[in-house]
Amino acid sequence: STSRNPDAELKLNETIRKMREKKERIEQAKRNQDRVIAMEAIRKSQEKMLDDTRRENGELQAKVREKDDRVKELEKELQEQKTKNEKLENDILNIRNSTSGDTRS
Repeated sequence: STSRNPDAELKLNETIRKMREKKERIEQAKRNQDRVIAMEAIRKSQEKMLDDTRRENGELQAKVREKDDRVKELEKELQEQKTKNEKLENDILNIRNSTSGDTRS
């Protein structure tokens, strides 16, 4: 039937070819869109992980500062105790020295 009208057959083939190309472009666009959506989901997930990590780091830094402050307090207490001990040792030495010359004991 189309052999009697070669122009109609050519137009039909051209239309079919164009429609197939359009369908392929639409499918490719959908694949690209799906890829973009997936990448966006991954990006959001990574941003959340980064925010969580930053928050945890902040909490850990606060704990470290607390520990540092406590260490400084303990170092100060230790130094005070050392000073007291030295004073007591000096007092004991002074008492010994003062009584060693005492012939009454």
